[in-house]
Amino acid sequence: MGAAHLWNMNMQSRLGFESRVLPVPQLDPVLRDAMRGLFATCYDGTDRDIFNEDLNEKDEVVTIWQSGVLCGFTTLKWYLFPHEGRQVAILFSGDTIMDRRHWGHLELASAWLTRVGQWSRRRPECPLYWLLTVKGHRTYRYMPTFGIEFVPNWRDDANTAHLLSLRNALARHRFGDAFDERGGVVRFSGTGNRLRPEIALPTERERGRPDVAFFLERNPGFANGDELVCLCPLKAENMRPFGRRIYEQGRRT
Repeated sequence: MGAAHLWNMNMQSRLGFESRVLPVPQLDPVLRDAMRGLFATCYDGTDRDIFNEDLNEKDEVVTIWQSGVLCGFTTLKWYLFPHEGRQVAILFSGDTIMDRRHWGHLELASAWLTRVGQWSRRRPECPLYWLLTVKGHRTYRYMPTFGIEFVPNWRDDANTAHLLSLRNALARHRFGDAFDERGGVVRFSGTGNRLRPEIALPTERERGRPDVAFFLERNPGFANGDELVCLCPLKAENMRPFGRRIYEQGRRT
């Protein structure tokens, strides 16, 4: 499943933000450099060649702009995966960043959810799952913010066994020996990208949150760049009210 034909979707928010979905082959060198520069504001070890190699493996990019300036982006890869006798669809989220001056705004999340809704409308017969690797506690909090059922989580929920099975199969296929199935964590050799310490380390107040405490327990090597592998079904009945509303708007687009 390559980049969809809806690449020219754009939205204008009341705060002056604009979103654009762009196919990776159409990204020019200037935009690629702007993306890498923005990414480097929050991550150490951002090598140009590695960044572009990872970007080229994706299908499209959801970008956020304000007054012609790039404020944020997330890269997407769509593909089919055989599991337990059927094909499921996977959305793998790659590099994701929002300018720190705009933290707290939901433009990037809204544009991403709209894109998910658009894709789901085109393939309603195919179950869609969100595969996300998480280096930091802020990113992990997207799971409980938007999803009801997801793995891993801090709730004792026997109903998620099927999700763990799919998560493990996807991670083994994508990351090979770098995936520690027992811990659910990907550990890459070498340096790689890692969050800057001032961003990676949670405050004492944040450590008191159950989702943050769980992330720190499951991914103790997060400061070294280890990534917790997460999976969430992307369907309306598994979304919390805000996410469901934006997702359904995307399905109607």
